[in-house]
Amino acid sequence: MTRGRATLALATCLGLVVAACGGSSGGSGASGGGAHGTVTLGFWDATFKPGYEQIVSEFKKTHPSIDVKLQVTPATQYWTKLEAGVQSGQAPDLFWMNEPNFARYQAGGALAALPGEGDSGAFPAPLMKSYNVDGKQFGLPWTAVTVGLWFNKKVFDDANVSYPDDTWTWDDVQAAAKKLTDKSKGIYGLAAPLVNQETYYNTILQAGGYVVSPDKPTSGWNTPEGVAGLKFWTDLIDSGASPTLQQMTDTAPDALFQSGKLAMLYGGTWHAGTFAGDPATKDTADVTVLPKGKIRATTVEGAAYVMSSKSKNQKAAWELMQFLVSKEAQLIQAKTGIVVPARADAQQAWVESLPQYHLQSFVDELAYAQPYPASADTPKWQDKEPSVLGPAWGGKQDVTAAAAAMGKVTDTALAAEHQ
Repeated sequence: MTRGRATLALATCLGLVVAACGGSSGGSGASGGGAHGTVTLGFWDATFKPGYEQIVSEFKKTHPSIDVKLQVTPATQYWTKLEAGVQSGQAPDLFWMNEPNFARYQAGGALAALPGEGDSGAFPAPLMKSYNVDGKQFGLPWTAVTVGLWFNKKVFDDANVSYPDDTWTWDDVQAAAKKLTDKSKGIYGLAAPLVNQETYYNTILQAGGYVVSPDKPTSGWNTPEGVAGLKFWTDLIDSGASPTLQQMTDTAPDALFQSGKLAMLYGGTWHAGTFAGDPATKDTADVTVLPKGKIRATTVEGAAYVMSSKSKNQKAAWELMQFLVSKEAQLIQAKTGIVVPARADAQQAWVESLPQYHLQSFVDELAYAQPYPASADTPKWQDKEPSVLGPAWGGKQDVTAAAAAMGKVTDTALAAEHQ
């Protein structure tokens, strides 16, 4: 999946939507008559469009009176355009949503409570819970994104290092990263970018810690586990096994990996399609589960379909949403290899879509995955991570001090949410 988790701040005037929304089940299509009319589906990744066109074609066979309009917006513009649509009452009937933004849109009255949970047993329970408020379901997940350890087999072979597998620990990956580093050739063992979902969110969990506590009054940055999860990455930079922060700013780790200058990369399910489409990594890349810290853990983020509370055709929109998360539709997208579906009974098709990679690793990780960290207004603290943690990544500040600073920022934001 491309990085659809952009978290552009939602304007405070979203709260004005509450007065205009009327209830969660309104809309002329929500009662009486058969489902008909046009339903607009908004999403942020054009690579999904061919799959959606095929899904819509199948949907029309059983719902000939419902037309579907696909509205794709680049991820960099998606939230800004969606915000404007919400404020004007012109948001798509159905649209993609992620955990960091969900609470604000839901609290602002922009989302309709769904009339049911669909085939809820087919989806990971943590993802269903992420879109449930006070017993009401506001979204149905369509993907379950975990993070794995991608590696370049050629770099490993050239260095005579055994490939990583599910027995690896933090010590193993750090030792291998040092051995694989060959600065004379511009090759590094493992990139340590300042990117939360792929890196330190996972290692904080693996250290036995948390970013935001379950009931969300406090953060876990400034704890021994939080510091350990951050230090895992800064140690790699300090040892020279990772490029510096500046080097990774100049050339993204993904590009280094694809050019054969990086042996290992913590990356998500969305990398599979990218690497398979690149002749340089099509046959040289592979993936396994993340190495174990104190415990096994990885974040799981599940984008969901949500319904606009201002939709004028909620009955038809609900019919489409149920089909979008059906096994039939999820199998269509799964076979494209773009992203792992949320439905357990469709995941094998994705695994088999790119047989050169051990994509089963991502599915196996769901057994111990933990929800992506989020709160009622996630961007208030999350957007400050690069500036607050950056000095530690750049070697200008001790990790403990950076963790304390990030803890203060997050705790202040969380306290404001609970006032």
